Amino acid sequence: MTTNLVVADKSRTEKTICLAVSPPLKAYGIAGRARLFEVIQKVRQANAARLRAAMPDLVIRTSLICGLPGETDEEFEELCDFLREQKLQRAGVFQFSPEEGTPAAEVEDQVDPDVARRRVELLVELQSRVMDHWNEQRLGETMEVLCEGFDASAGCYAGRTYADSVDVDNHVYFTAAGLIPAGEFVNVRITGTQDGDLTGEIEE
Repeated sequence: MTTNLVVADKSRTEKTICLAVSPPLKAYGIAGRARLFEVIQKVRQANAARLRAAMPDLVIRTSLICGLPGETDEEFEELCDFLREQKLQRAGVFQFSPEEGTPAAEVEDQVDPDVARRRVELLVELQSRVMDHWNEQRLGETMEVLCEGFDASAGCYAGRTYADSVDVDNHVYFTAAGLIPAGEFVNVRITGTQDGDLTGEIEE
């Protein structure tokens, strides 16, 4: 907690502070559920509100697994409450899959796959609302985008911002008059949103 607050204070003057952080909420193995809720409490205690106040552009992301053995309705609702409360801008949600030959596959009290699948759907829906709100706040902003190349199906360039992980998060689709090589950083004025993606045009 102390380290986080020091970083937040330093960010007021420093320009090299990372603006995307990833608390380890992803839970693994038999003890994963207990570990998950330990981390949830630590994130709450770390005063994320103060971090965000000091760094308005901060993006908090994580990954989650639903349906771990023994996961109860009460534990799932606690996770939902946490996400509603903290409004993490990015969260990858995955369904637990017991792999043959692993200790987790042998644990009793496995969650019904249909229940786990429904919990994933609920979390994705919850997170989509948070992400849509964050995207709408970007309208009119100029953001630095790493170009990943021309997307033929979209008919424009595609890239990602500091908030987006490779092959996990959504993209920024933008138009440009000239050739933009993959790997180049460009400034893109955000003009719209579409299915979780941002759209815009390059600023020459």
